[in-house]
Amino acid sequence: MDALSARVRELPLVFLDLETTGLKPEEGDEILEFGAVKTLAGNEIGQMDTLVRPSRPIPPASAKVHGITDLFVMGAPAFDQVAQDILTFIGDAVIVAHNAPFDVSFLVTQLEKLQRKLPDNPVLDSLPLSRSVLPGIPNHKLDTLKKYFDVAAVRAHRALDDSRALSKVFAKIVETHFHGIGGGPTLADVIARAGGAFRFSDFGEGLPFKVPEQRALIRWALREKADLVVSYLAPGRLTPEDVRIAPVKTLKSPEPCLMAISKPKGTEVSLLLRGIRSLKKAG
Repeated sequence: MDALSARVRELPLVFLDLETTGLKPEEGDEILEFGAVKTLAGNEIGQMDTLVRPSRPIPPASAKVHGITDLFVMGAPAFDQVAQDILTFIGDAVIVAHNAPFDVSFLVTQLEKLQRKLPDNPVLDSLPLSRSVLPGIPNHKLDTLKKYFDVAAVRAHRALDDSRALSKVFAKIVETHFHGIGGGPTLADVIARAGGAFRFSDFGEGLPFKVPEQRALIRWALREKADLVVSYLAPGRLTPEDVRIAPVKTLKSPEPCLMAISKPKGTEVSLLLRGIRSLKKAG
């Protein structure tokens, strides 16, 4: 069965969340905790929760957020000891995460260090989905969505609890904002409201970006033929400029660059990758 044309209620979904030593996997930050729940037709059919021992001490600033200290992870397995368990649990399910590029970039970075084959599962980001269907709420943090949908409070910033809360929030979104679709929405229906889905391979190496999220956005835009808004510092300029583009292809020589069509002028431009300060999906 083609996952995109299948009803969401017919598909196994894995809601996952990570706690980490910091925010930048490209600079050596690592996974501290992996938590996930698997659902089918809105019912939880499995869960996985494990602490992960990092290769270096946990920064105090990170420990303040999630409460995980070096003492907590002293006897925990290293990532290479749990990687296969994580991949087995995910299986062929559709993955849902809140601010998915953060979680997936950490998983991809650590899987690639182990030279493991990346999963090919669709990855749905519930953050832009929430922004699309709930434009009037103050913000789209998971805690805010839990209160909005009256999802029972559990510990925030712990992986399994946040995963379970997300599964309930997602079910509420599908129930209240896709109820007019006979038989329930397809995965394609939900992905369209989220602005597209990622793949693990979008975050893999190949483009010379330090930030995995930027690699992922360019690969996603090329695959989906979608527009991006780029903050770009052109050679000789002192300040970056925001430009809407439709990516066409990447080139590696004479210097890595992104060929694109600028909007709305429709002219072809060549953006040096080193000049790109930030990227986001075009609204």
